[in-house]
Amino acid sequence: MSGRIFLIVEAERDGRYARAIIQRHYPKVEVRYITPGRKQGIGELAKNIERLLIGALEAKGKRDCVAVLHDADETTTPNRNLHQAIAQACRKHKGTVVLVLAKDEIEAWLMADSGVCAWLDRKPKNWDEATQPSETFKSWLDKANKGPYDDDTAAQIAQRLQGDGHQHSPSLTEALRHLNGAVCVQTEDT
Repeated sequence: MSGRIFLIVEAERDGRYARAIIQRHYPKVEVRYITPGRKQGIGELAKNIERLLIGALEAKGKRDCVAVLHDADETTTPNRNLHQAIAQACRKHKGTVVLVLAKDEIEAWLMADSGVCAWLDRKPKNWDEATQPSETFKSWLDKANKGPYDDDTAAQIAQRLQGDGHQHSPSLTEALRHLNGAVCVQTEDT
């Protein structure tokens, strides 16, 4: 059995997607995602990052990893203070905490995945440089009559993720690179 990944995310659906992708690559690892609380989003993550990191680090065992995942929001957020606060908190735990950015939004990873694209009758490709890929993704859902982009739909999306989006998305490739050789994905017999 592998270890655990304590994955701090800005929203519940991001945690679902990341867990599904990671477990496609490392089926034996346990992914526990942690959200900021009832309120979610980059602002809530920035406000609560210290508390969330302390909780994850206290729960972390020898075979576990801690990571923070959020959208880069480079094309939509002129005020970078929230992103900088999260990065600064992660730097305080350098070597123990990994900061992972979905460029530009995590929906770009979904739009690069063959399983999700097949479900929506689309072809996977790189959406990392797109402005607000979440808006395009919502329109795909609407055109495919898959319902609103809510928690129920997010659960269906997570089930369809094949985990192959790294073939198209450089930011997903970079995110998965952090797990290469990490103690949390190694099995006890390695």
